[in-house]
Amino acid sequence: MLAGTWVPHLARIAQSHELSGIEYIIGIPGSVVGLITMNGGSKRQTIGASIKKVKILFNGGNELILTKKECEFDYRDSVFKNHNYNHNVCVAKTYLL
Repeated sequence: MLAGTWVPHLARIAQSHELSGIEYIIGIPGSVVGLITMNGGSKRQTIGASIKKVKILFNGGNELILTKKECEFDYRDSVFKNHNYNHNVCVAKTYLL
């Protein structure tokens, strides 16, 4: 799933494969990378609770894999808002479904 994927589309794909755990994102407008950056979600749960790891591709081809703990998810916050990752691309994420 690409970082630019529309969040409701991701929820529908998970549902079509009978995967549960991210149903709460179905009505959230925006891209997956935006959802992860702001640790978006519903009143009950945020995406950070469903993330296991995130892979970032840097300009030049280097990769960095961050664990859930290293992502520093907090209320509407993550390491991606606080560090200079904005010129890099989140290329993969692993969800706990």
